[in-house]
Amino acid sequence: MPQRAPVAPQFGQAQSRLLYTETAPASTYETTDLYLASFLKARGMRLLDIHRDGRRATFVFEDRPDRAELITGFYNDDVVRVNDFKNALQDLKAAVFNV
Repeated sequence: MPQRAPVAPQFGQAQSRLLYTETAPASTYETTDLYLASFLKARGMRLLDIHRDGRRATFVFEDRPDRAELITGFYNDDVVRVNDFKNALQDLKAAVFNV
């Protein structure tokens, strides 16, 4: 039986949960750093969910084997296309602040 893709994220006012039609990924990575989350999204990591706790947002990504390298690259001025970073930052801000 073919795997079904997850439905689109549902970002609610309280804590949000992403609903899956089949199974969730085996492991996830979470960060509260908006700029790190934007970098990871711009580098192709898949955003699964955003949890809200008052003023703090936690970004939940599907984990990848190269995640540690991406994070090291973020803190060591690795290159990412400016438009990709800007778009990822705008998307994440909209998801957090326009709910």
